[in-house]
Amino acid sequence: MHVRDICPHLLCAFTKSDATEKALLTRQIAHSFSAEEFYVANPCPVPMRPGRPKQPELKPPKDMPRRRINSAPAGRIALIHAIAHIELNAVDLALDMIMRFCDHQLPLDYVKDWMRVADDEARHFLMLNDRLGELNSYNGALPAHDGLW
Repeated sequence: MHVRDICPHLLCAFTKSDATEKALLTRQIAHSFSAEEFYVANPCPVPMRPGRPKQPELKPPKDMPRRRINSAPAGRIALIHAIAHIELNAVDLALDMIMRFCDHQLPLDYVKDWMRVADDEARHFLMLNDRLGELNSYNGALPAHDGLW
């Protein structure tokens, strides 16, 4: 049996700075994992922060502008943008959970559960990103908070 380690692939996705590439790669890794192409999760060095695109501008939560989500279309765009940012952070958190704790010799089901989360969050991000495009906007058009990392 050929042993394929999932962690180098997760590290590649985690450190991607392009949000769409990160989400697509995460989905590809999840698909490969569910097809049993990966058999182990060996420890790897995990950076303190994930890769991030140049946009959105990341600010401390206290410096975020107040947004009114009830004004169309600007409010709708602001809401979708905020949720897309949350989904991207959720992708990184799920990938981080796998890489950071795989050296604890947890069962592969631990990886399986977190890969499902990462895949779902990546799928959500891509749907929201597409919707922003339909609204003549894009992910990164508005500032976002940097409170998580």
